[in-house]
Amino acid sequence: MLLEEFEKLQMPKIFSVVLENLDVSPHELSIKLSKESLLPHRAIAEQVNCHQKAKKKLPSFIKKQLIFDKIPLEQASSEFTAKYKASLISGNSLIDLTGGLGIDDLFFATSFNKVTYCELNKVTSEIFRY
Repeated sequence: MLLEEFEKLQMPKIFSVVLENLDVSPHELSIKLSKESLLPHRAIAEQVNCHQKAKKKLPSFIKKQLIFDKIPLEQASSEFTAKYKASLISGNSLIDLTGGLGIDDLFFATSFNKVTYCELNKVTSEIFRY
């Protein structure tokens, strides 16, 4: 995802198109929206696809109407796995040098006093901040 697409997806009017089409095929949606030149149709279709995948992988996160990015979502731990990892270790501080979407870090924050999130990809880190 491009930073410009992420910025547009944060607009309630744009993100509402995602929410209204969660049960639609992303491919069909992209074709349908391509006629709307003002909408970032590729980004909207990708969000629909990501939300469909996240529904199984991150069930409690999907209720929060978050923005996802395709590759970081694929690489992210599932909610179940992140909970399990957090149950294995605890301590004062933890640093995650490959934070991604931050799923692990959110769960590690329940068993550590301080968690430091690091991510080189600007868009992915902006998604986490959002």
